[in-house]
Amino acid sequence: MLFRLPRSALRLFNLLVVLTLAAYPFLVYYGKERIGALWITAGLLLLWGVKSLLSRQRWQQIVAVALLVCVVLFQLTDKSGFLYFYPVVINLVLLVVFAGSCLPP
Repeated sequence: MLFRLPRSALRLFNLLVVLTLAAYPFLVYYGKERIGALWITAGLLLLWGVKSLLSRQRWQQIVAVALLVCVVLFQLTDKSGFLYFYPVVINLVLLVVFAGSCLPP
């Protein structure tokens, strides 16, 4: 852990991450026109960036970098389709983590 937070604050932050991830489809479909696609991806990037700083788990850092790539691609192309890559990135990272756990140490 790079930064130390009180246990209760860390639990609250983890709850915020879980709630935000559970609400992701609603954020994309309803917030895209109201809030803006860039703000949604930037908010998720900030959330995962802080989460990767608070955790030593490598897959969370990989997700943060992948989200950064999605935000940069969205900014360069101005296509909101990159918002739909977020679940794909999560599933690919989880697939890699699972496949890595199947290999002998």
